[in-house]
Amino acid sequence: MLKKILSALTRKKSPIKSVPIIELKDLAKSYYLSTGKEIPVLRDIDLTIQKGEFVALMGESGSGKSTLLNVIGFLHFLTGGKYLLEGENVSELRDDESLSYIRSRKVGFIFQQFHLLPRLSILENIALPGIYSGIDSDERITRAKYLLNRLKLSEKISSFPGELSGWQQQRVAIARALMNDPEILLADEPTGNLDSATTEEIMKLLVELNMQGKTIIMVTHANDVASRADRIIRLRDGKIVA
Repeated sequence: MLKKILSALTRKKSPIKSVPIIELKDLAKSYYLSTGKEIPVLRDIDLTIQKGEFVALMGESGSGKSTLLNVIGFLHFLTGGKYLLEGENVSELRDDESLSYIRSRKVGFIFQQFHLLPRLSILENIALPGIYSGIDSDERITRAKYLLNRLKLSEKISSFPGELSGWQQQRVAIARALMNDPEILLADEPTGNLDSATTEEIMKLLVELNMQGKTIIMVTHANDVASRADRIIRLRDGKIVA
């Protein structure tokens, strides 16, 4: 069963727009205390995201938006309901190997804190995801250099994260997320630590990537940032309310 799902996902190359890439049906997510007490975080989530869409998730702290992003990105198991990825039911996947396989080939992550490794050069940070997806060394370096050039960071190829501004570090983080050419980009507060001018530059870049076909799902608290998306999904107390 797992081999069939993974094989189907590897083959799929759907046309952009008007094709569901993610379908969540009655999805639920709970955490459990050591006492066995259940803490519901997401409930009754019904959501369809089209291929090539740019979606913003909004809500107050504790509303469940980051948990929903993590479920979509296979970082958390769902507790109930169904998750379809490009029409394939991936709800039953539980083993780390299968989840890591899908994550490395389908999903790129952009975080608020950048999460760059300080002892690796910028080139090495960008190339890192390629190791986990089995890309050979020469190809990793070629791709990383291409992304550095694409994001206008070629002159920083031998620099280290601590030598870069916050704006440059977030660009490196985006390049790293693009390393394996994922279909889906998940961004958790990607502008949360940036000033207004840098925020505008990052949003222009994300819009550009979306126009090139990437499906983007972004968590944000900022209305002006969310307004750049095609659609805004609002959560409250673990449910979609608008």
